[in-house]
Amino acid sequence: MLATRKAKQEDSNVWFSKEKRAGILIQPQFRKATYFVNGENVDTLWYEKDATASEVEQWVEAKRKHYMSLPQ
Repeated sequence: MLATRKAKQEDSNVWFSKEKRAGILIQPQFRKATYFVNGENVDTLWYEKDATASEVEQWVEAKRKHYMSLPQ
């Protein structure tokens, strides 16, 4: 399975905490995923057209672990 999507596919969020405005914004039309905490961008993944969904999911999981390690 490839991580590429149709050009008209909508953006999606993977929330770690809605109260703290932390999570991942996935923008398939730009092949981009942005990790944010407190509404501020922390890291961005630009993936290639032939990237697999599991590669993007691994990046998301690494950012989830990072968020969980932050002082609450």
